[in-house]
Amino acid sequence: MKFSNRLVLLASFSLALALAIWWAMNWSEDKQRSHMQRADTIIRILLEINALHNYSVAYQDYRDRLTIDQWLDKQRQIEPLLHSLNTVDNTQKTLVRSIRSLNHSAFLIFKRLIASNNNDSELTNGQSSANNELFNRLKAALQTMTEDGFRLSHYSQTKSRELTDNSLLLIKLLLTALAITLTLSAIRLAMIFRRRIQELNSGIEQVSNHDYDVELQEGPDELGLLASHFNQMSAKLQAHVIKRDELEQEVARQTDTLEQQKENLKHQAEHDALTHLPNRVLFLESLQNAIERSKRAETRVAMLFVDLDDFKQINDTLGHQVGDWVLKEVTERFKSVMRSNDLIARLGGDEFTVIQEPLQDINDASILARKLLESLISPLNYEDHQFHLHASIGISLHPDNGGDAITLMRNADIAMYKAKDTGGGRFQFYSEAMTQEARQRLELESDIRRGLEHHEFKVYYQGQYTLHSNQLTGAEALVRWHHPHKGVLLPEAFIPLAEETGLIVQIGQQVLLQACQQAQLWRDQGLNLGTLAVNISGKQIYSESLVGSVDKAMAETGWPASKLELEVKESFIMGHSKQTLNVLKQLRALNLTLSIDDFGTGYSSLAYLKKLPINKLKIDQSFVHNIDHDLDDQAIIKAIIALGKSLGLTVIAEGVESPEQALFLKQQGCTEAQGFLYGRPMDTENFATQMISQLQTSQLKSL
Repeated sequence: MKFSNRLVLLASFSLALALAIWWAMNWSEDKQRSHMQRADTIIRILLEINALHNYSVAYQDYRDRLTIDQWLDKQRQIEPLLHSLNTVDNTQKTLVRSIRSLNHSAFLIFKRLIASNNNDSELTNGQSSANNELFNRLKAALQTMTEDGFRLSHYSQTKSRELTDNSLLLIKLLLTALAITLTLSAIRLAMIFRRRIQELNSGIEQVSNHDYDVELQEGPDELGLLASHFNQMSAKLQAHVIKRDELEQEVARQTDTLEQQKENLKHQAEHDALTHLPNRVLFLESLQNAIERSKRAETRVAMLFVDLDDFKQINDTLGHQVGDWVLKEVTERFKSVMRSNDLIARLGGDEFTVIQEPLQDINDASILARKLLESLISPLNYEDHQFHLHASIGISLHPDNGGDAITLMRNADIAMYKAKDTGGGRFQFYSEAMTQEARQRLELESDIRRGLEHHEFKVYYQGQYTLHSNQLTGAEALVRWHHPHKGVLLPEAFIPLAEETGLIVQIGQQVLLQACQQAQLWRDQGLNLGTLAVNISGKQIYSESLVGSVDKAMAETGWPASKLELEVKESFIMGHSKQTLNVLKQLRALNLTLSIDDFGTGYSSLAYLKKLPINKLKIDQSFVHNIDHDLDDQAIIKAIIALGKSLGLTVIAEGVESPEQALFLKQQGCTEAQGFLYGRPMDTENFATQMISQLQTSQLKSL
């Protein structure tokens, strides 16, 4: 049962007891009042009886008429007083009837007594005796009435006291019952409240200690309902705790994942994706840290800049997949010869950097550089390809060559280019003179770019002649740089740097367009140039725009493809077989002539040479220069000429400077020649003059 219902019942019962007590008190008070009124009535009756007695005596003595009236008046008053009495039991009723009967008897006696006295004024002795007897009877009746009145008064008083005692007892009993009820209810409620509150406090304490596995005793009362709500709350809290724990676990997992991703991102940001070596960012940071350590320890740090020689040929000919494999293999070889405390990084492409610390002796850097170079001696085999790799290494030292990471790396880079310029496959320590050379290289690069913008690169022409009749068959277009301050510069002064920087592509395009325009102009003027030979570099083939630029040049100038010859160095063709072959086939499809320049220096295999879509072989001048007395050069030239004939190729020799050289070449079956014997490279005007002169000479001979 609910506590509210319990309290309502208790309140109702208490109210009932209180009403009963109030009723009992009122009833007792009414009864007391009634008994008091009865007592007063009885006293009046007694007084009236006593008055009757007194009036009777007075009448007996004086026979006064007034006394008779007074006696009769009192007698009449006794009857309503008796009638007003509230008789509640037989005893009282008997006494009241007795008094009423006596009162009536006394009236009759008194009436007879009056009648007797009224008949005779003087009574006889007998009458007097009869009156006395009547009077005595009246007196006895009145005496009996008085006694009955006293008995009635005593009995009423006794009953009043009993009633009072009973009323007090009832009130005491009711008050005791009320007190006991209230006490027992309070104790019961207190016990219930105490036990439930203790359970609730215990549950709250468990929940406050994060123990949500709590189940209180439920019930229909308010505390039971509160316990039910508490159980629901603890269940929800437990569910929330489980969800929170799951969420915390998920957050922890996500945090671990994020941390792992963060580490991965950091690793990716600081490492090369291909070789997993530190990249430029991490390398520079590590180099700067090494410099700071060396400052504190007063030691040296060596920084090695490693660049693979001609690595781009692998990517261009076999694709980046093969190039990536080579880079991984090179990385493993480099790591195998390094100390555990040395750091190697990949800056990008085929560039690697190494930190060597602490450096006890400068020779330690030389030893490491040699180990790196020697690690590449053994060829790399990939499927049916074999790669003979070389590297150029530049070395800079701290504090000798720089006090910060950027300076050390820049100087090592300069030293690496110096090693590459000296032939590659070697290492070079940095020196101040190299910085000056690097500045000159930057200035030269800047001048080349400016020269391209201002069209300072001009085409010179060197004639090509038949050895049989010394007739002009064509001309090779050679570039000269008309520098505004340095004058006319030969190709060797700027072509290597142009090749390195890629500017050779723009130079080649300008030379090709300029040469085709001029050749077509001469043709329009009636000067038969023959075949126009133009050199193309490997960078132009790499650019993938060579075929389009050649086709465009012929279309814009009108120079026919059958009169255009493109020369490609043998060393480039041999190192870039696949891509070069594709480009050469596309060029050959334009119906122009293809020639291998500097033939004999690239060690071409006969099998590969047969695959090339070429028309002409050009013997390198290094073999021609000493054929007068060098039997080996003579043998090589004979073999080249024989090879050309066997393949149906035209053979031309360059660098012919003497009649004896021309004679030997002619005797061996060489078809054409060019060199100082026939004329040096000339500008447009001088070469036009030479062509006009030769034309006039030929016309005179024909006459």
